[in-house]
Amino acid sequence: MSSIELSSSLLDNLPPPLPRVFENLVEEAVLAYRKRQRSLQLGEQSVRALGVLERPIESLLAGAKYYSQSAIEIATHFFNIAKPVDKEGAFFVLVAISQVLLPVPKSLEAISASDFHRHPDAVKNALWFYAAPEVCDVLLASDIAAMNELGVELAGLMTQARLENQISAKAAGLQELPTRLTTLLSWDVLGRTAPSEIVSWLQSDDLALQHTGLSALCISGIKVSAALMRNAIQIALASMTAHSTLAGNVLDLACALLCIHYPDSEGVMLVEEADIPLSIRRRCISLLGIPRCLIPELEILAKQGTSLSPEQRDLLLMCLGGIPANLSERPGVQQHREQALIELATFVFRENGCAEVHAQHLAEWTPQLLEGPLWPLVQIRLRAGKPWNKQLNVSLALDVSHRMRLWLYAEFAAQSGRSFPLLINDRASRQLEVLQTLEEMGDLFDLQ
Repeated sequence: MSSIELSSSLLDNLPPPLPRVFENLVEEAVLAYRKRQRSLQLGEQSVRALGVLERPIESLLAGAKYYSQSAIEIATHFFNIAKPVDKEGAFFVLVAISQVLLPVPKSLEAISASDFHRHPDAVKNALWFYAAPEVCDVLLASDIAAMNELGVELAGLMTQARLENQISAKAAGLQELPTRLTTLLSWDVLGRTAPSEIVSWLQSDDLALQHTGLSALCISGIKVSAALMRNAIQIALASMTAHSTLAGNVLDLACALLCIHYPDSEGVMLVEEADIPLSIRRRCISLLGIPRCLIPELEILAKQGTSLSPEQRDLLLMCLGGIPANLSERPGVQQHREQALIELATFVFRENGCAEVHAQHLAEWTPQLLEGPLWPLVQIRLRAGKPWNKQLNVSLALDVSHRMRLWLYAEFAAQSGRSFPLLINDRASRQLEVLQTLEEMGDLFDLQ
């Protein structure tokens, strides 16, 4: 039984609630939602950290079972008096509580048309995370186009293949479909997005269509030519000044897909290109795990006196399988930092066939090491300190940043040859559940 699935018999025997306890839970949950959204926007934290941010929301929904109708009234009042910065989170909380306490379609009555248009992400997330699957039927049956589109999105997010006919019927009347990643997910889960359609989006000069096509590739695992992704990179770089956020997302996805599908050619070239932002270049190195790309970054890590960036933490986890304590959070004594990195790298290199390598060899981090004691690494891609393989490394997916985790999900879809409908902005508990299931059933996709 989960924390929000309390039995009615137990609730009937509980004492009356203490004053302001639930109000405090609402305030904490609203703040938690704001922090959660900010965390995803920055893309720097892990899914474990996301789970910690979501705990106040889970506690609130557990308490809502106890407070019953009063919980909805308290949440409604909080939304009505909330400051502008808290409106989004307050509406998310109100809709989420309604989903937990009320049956469909009554659970949708808290969503007025005006609030739906003001806070579409809050509505989508609350329904995605906590609504019963039947909510998709109600949304698809609505006379409001925006509700229909949300129904299509949620049908994909909830993998409701039973609704394929309804989705197809509604999609014909929705002019902007598919426009977002969550909408694309519906088509990819149901096998509705054709490779030819994706290619047509990637051949466009429109930045939004480029993002649509690249997002579809990440979910579906479909492989297209390197030239199409190169085209997306050029469009993104040219648009960076006018549309920095969207262009940055396009650039990130295109680089990820090049490294996933063409690691030894296009991926290595990306690492050497000056136009690619440092953060993306480091993600490329992390995913590739190619020693001749990795060694110059290890030299930077060994010499720098500042704390690790999120991308550097990902690089150490992805390639060497760990982060030495002396490099972890705060700047330490330079000699100790360098020694800790050398010890980790020496251990990993020896484990991968470099029996003759010693710490003194790594006093100078140069690619020439691959012609000497590190020659066995020339044909190896490192992943978590071991040779790369096609299986998703679950422990890495749990600990790397949100953005790096997106790359891992896309890589897994590509290597498995089928859609992998798990999104980095899904509820942390659901991501953890899927990842842990994959870990327990590692041979499910027969990738070895």
